[in-house]
Amino acid sequence: MTSMTSMTSMTSMTSMTSMTSMTELRGGGRLLALTGIMGDPLVTEALIASSARMPSDEEVVARQGELPAFDNSEHLAWWSADVRGHLCVTALHQGLAYAFDKVTDPAHPLVGLAHYEVRPAGQQFTVVQRPVASLSRPPRETMVSQLAKVAALAPSEENAPETLRKRMPEVIAQILPQVPFWCSVLPLSASRTPWTFELVGAMLTFTMQVVHRFKHAMAVPRPNELSHRAQALLAQPGWSALPSGHATEAFAFARFMRLMLKLAPGNELDMALQKQALGIADNRVFAGLHYPVDGVAGRLLGTALAEYAVARCLGSRWRPRNFVGSHARLADVDLSLGDSVDDGAQDFYEVGELLGSAPPVDPVLEEMWKRATAELRGLGFREAGDA
Repeated sequence: MTSMTSMTSMTSMTSMTSMTSMTELRGGGRLLALTGIMGDPLVTEALIASSARMPSDEEVVARQGELPAFDNSEHLAWWSADVRGHLCVTALHQGLAYAFDKVTDPAHPLVGLAHYEVRPAGQQFTVVQRPVASLSRPPRETMVSQLAKVAALAPSEENAPETLRKRMPEVIAQILPQVPFWCSVLPLSASRTPWTFELVGAMLTFTMQVVHRFKHAMAVPRPNELSHRAQALLAQPGWSALPSGHATEAFAFARFMRLMLKLAPGNELDMALQKQALGIADNRVFAGLHYPVDGVAGRLLGTALAEYAVARCLGSRWRPRNFVGSHARLADVDLSLGDSVDDGAQDFYEVGELLGSAPPVDPVLEEMWKRATAELRGLGFREAGDA
């Protein structure tokens, strides 16, 4: 899994690689390079010479004024994009805790994720727990059964290499952050929607970090670790299979944008986002790196994390979600948009009721949300950002 995260880093990269205009300040790349902060010794030497020509006073007289307001989220506009990203990711992690259960059902160990809020109660404190998501690991028999689906895609007499090669450019392009694939569906760009890029990038960085904690606990072998017939068409990543990181991030993006834009579930744009996410997830199976069930688990986790992230931006509620890895139907399942991740009708997708309370809104995330949704409204998405 290579993270799609890097909508934020792509913004910075864009600003650093072209210095044709001093007027574009976002990201600081151009002015930083020109003023010598990036370490250009010639510029630094010139600054020393120009500073020597400044008039000197017997004492330093500071400008009038007060220190800026303390811990004010409006100051986000002063900081660089990478710092805003750190602040957002830190906010999203705040209050989260993992639980690992390999005793209740040893055949299907479980990883749970919940948000905890500590509230003062007189001279003591109370703790409010809000579950976010849990995944239980499928048994080895399920993964072995799923091998047939992966092996069926491998090059063979039935699957001519020429046919497979036609799909490989898309597969290879999606190894890197999948920003172009999302920007082909939505009119997002580093110049027109920089705040949206940054907020979504932070959400996806957070998602990737959560995914790796689940992956570490699950430790599900890749298909070619179980059989040579499940040939991988790309180098095997240095982490385990379930849940699929590409699927988790892709469906997290799709759900996050549905909520940002207030799209009706199943409308044309929402379905376009869902289908793009499905294609990204399926391409990892096509490349021999994942079982279909990895994407099934990733879809649930990505949906849950996106809803949680939006709730932290707005101070709203979310529904806890559980992936039931013990279900027998997973042995033959494919990732399908026909399996609803919302109504609880699927045996392997458990969806709880809306939680009775929501945590306080995080001011950093709230400010980022406000600025991002203002951009989207400017593009014509009039309902964007409303709770």
